[in-house]
Amino acid sequence: MHFRSLIIVFVILSFISVAMIFHIHRLQENILHSSAIENAKLITNAITSFRTLYTSEVIETIQDHGIEITHDYKRGESIPLPATLSIMIGERISNLENNVKSRLYSPYPFPWRKNDGGLKDDYSRRAWKKLSTKAENYYYEFITHNGEEVLRFSSADRMRGACINCHNNHPDSPKINWKIGDLRGILEVTIPLNKITLLTHSDIKITIMFLVRSHYWVFMGYIEYFQITPHMQRF
Repeated sequence: MHFRSLIIVFVILSFISVAMIFHIHRLQENILHSSAIENAKLITNAITSFRTLYTSEVIETIQDHGIEITHDYKRGESIPLPATLSIMIGERISNLENNVKSRLYSPYPFPWRKNDGGLKDDYSRRAWKKLSTKAENYYYEFITHNGEEVLRFSSADRMRGACINCHNNHPDSPKINWKIGDLRGILEVTIPLNKITLLTHSDIKITIMFLVRSHYWVFMGYIEYFQITPHMQRF
C-alpha cells in the first residue's frame, strides 16, 4: 500500500513539474517575442519620426534657397532626399555589432536603387501584399535564418503630401500616379534573438534544477514519513 502511494505521489509530482516547465517555457517565449516586436517598433518609429522631422524642418526650409535635394548629394551644394537619409540610417544601424538590420525597399525603386531595392524574397512580397491594405501598418514574422531565430518586422511607408509632387513628376520616377496614403515602401527591421534566447534557456535550466531538487526532497520526505509512521503507531 505504501509503495503504491509513493508511486502515485511520484507521478503527481512529475506531472506538476513537467506542466510548470512547459508553462514557464511558453511564458518566456511569449515575453521574448513581445519584447523583440516592441524593440522593432521603437526602431522603425524613430527612423520614421526623424525622416518626418527632416522633411518638415530641413527640406521645406531650404528648398527655396537654391540648394538641391537629391540622392546624389555628395557632388556638392546639395543635401540627401528624406528616403536617401533613411536608407543611410538603416545602413548605419546594420553596421552596429548587435546584428540588427534595417532596410527601406519598394517594388518601385528609382533607377539608382534597382540593385538594392525591390522585393527580394517571399517574406518581402508577403509583407507588401499585407501592408498594401490601408488597414494594416505593421507586419512581422519569426523565422529561422542560418539556424538562428530572427524577427523580421515591417512598417508601412505611405505616400505623404510633402512627397507626392516629386514622386509623380520626377523624370526617373518608376510610378507617376501616386495618391496620398498609397504604400510607397516598406521599412524593415531584422532582429536576431540568439543572445536573448540563450539567456532564456539558461533561466529554464535553473528552473528545471530547482524543480528536480524540490521534487526529490518532497519525495524523500514522503518516504521518511512512511518509515516513521509504523514505529509511532506501536506506542
